Amino acid sequence: MPRCYAPAAVVAAFAHAAGLAAKAGFDVVELHGVCTDEYLDTGYHLEEILELAPILYQAGADLIDCTGAGAGPGAPEPWPGWQLPASRQVKERAGGPVMATGGLGVPELADFAVRSQHADLVAVGRAMLRHPYWALAAARRLGLEVDKLAPQPYARVF
Repeated sequence: MPRCYAPAAVVAAFAHAAGLAAKAGFDVVELHGVCTDEYLDTGYHLEEILELAPILYQAGADLIDCTGAGAGPGAPEPWPGWQLPASRQVKERAGGPVMATGGLGVPELADFAVRSQHADLVAVGRAMLRHPYWALAAARRLGLEVDKLAPQPYARVF
């Protein structure tokens, strides 16, 4: 059974973890909340995120990761780029940088997400799990010179 924590305990745990990360030399800490839509009973809905995002930016957030629940009972079948409309709304209404997720493993789609200003950054987690050098392969596919960027032992495969 999942544990439930009081909000103050969660905030304290995140603060402690962020302090440890800073002490260890990390430059970035990503905090995850629960996001959802009408098909689940918990988490934040898009309208709530649109209200919360400006508050997070004012509190010092550098970027909002626009990810949503793609699993669970009643979740819609995701399609490539399915979360881009939501990330664009957050970007436009909150006025800060956003990271888009949601089936962006096709290099042209990831490139489109940034160039069309749906997002400032894209996350391609599943694509990177399948192909750890996805970024280099995507850059080459998009016409960029990557030969000098590849790790020397692997240069010939790029």
